[in-house]
Amino acid sequence: MTIPRLELRAALIASRLLVILARSLDVPLSDCHLWSDSRIVLSWVQSDEPVGNELVDNYVAQIHELCSGATWHHVPTADNPADIASRGADALKLESATLWWNGPTWLAEDEGCWPSSLDHVRHSPLTENDAAAQRPTLCAATQTHSPASHHIDRFSSLTGLLRGTVRARRLLLRAHCAASDPPPTPMSPTTASELRRAFIDCVKLTQAATFARELTDLRSSSRESLNHRALRSPTPFIDDDGVLRAGGRLADSLLPHDERHPPILDGSSHLAQLIIR
Repeated sequence: MTIPRLELRAALIASRLLVILARSLDVPLSDCHLWSDSRIVLSWVQSDEPVGNELVDNYVAQIHELCSGATWHHVPTADNPADIASRGADALKLESATLWWNGPTWLAEDEGCWPSSLDHVRHSPLTENDAAAQRPTLCAATQTHSPASHHIDRFSSLTGLLRGTVRARRLLLRAHCAASDPPPTPMSPTTASELRRAFIDCVKLTQAATFARELTDLRSSSRESLNHRALRSPTPFIDDDGVLRAGGRLADSLLPHDERHPPILDGSSHLAQLIIR
């Protein structure tokens, strides 16, 4: 559910409310006006051409059916009372918010004084790709001071962690890949291979934070210096993906590889807790 589609859903809710109010006040819909600060939504609503998305086309059809005869307008963001509610305001600020109580000043004037919708809405249908092209690209970076301060601690479920990791990886790949071969969009369905790759990455992050010395010893082949009690018994080893795994007698069993050689995690780590949940 993208931002333009959420705004279109809001327009549908506004249409339903308008029908209820118009019937209650016995006002014809032809005398009613609706407002939105989304140019994409207005372009969708004011066009009779389908955009090719089932959800969008369904919402627009419902709006046309509900509000046939009503007029849609563009409201500049600075004059939009709804922004006060959506951005939050305490009681003192709300008490003095004239825009919230009375609406924009020009709304009380003749219709000729209202902002011209033609100045804000293009006649050709806008798409969500158009909106993305008009938005500036922003890149933000954060430096962590501890290996344990990674994104894993921000999630409360393993499923959410893995999907979030997949989508973050897609964003990074789309920023660095060739335009002719882009990866899937961040919000498209995740695949089993992507989720497995995300799990491996999260395991490696957690192991780097809790078993840094043991990993160094194994990579340098100095197994005798392993001093972590949890790593002595399962004869640990590092696989081709760089994951610290348990060895032992199960190596000769017919179990799947992940069950014969499970990744080793500190029981107090957040990832271990997510797996147990």
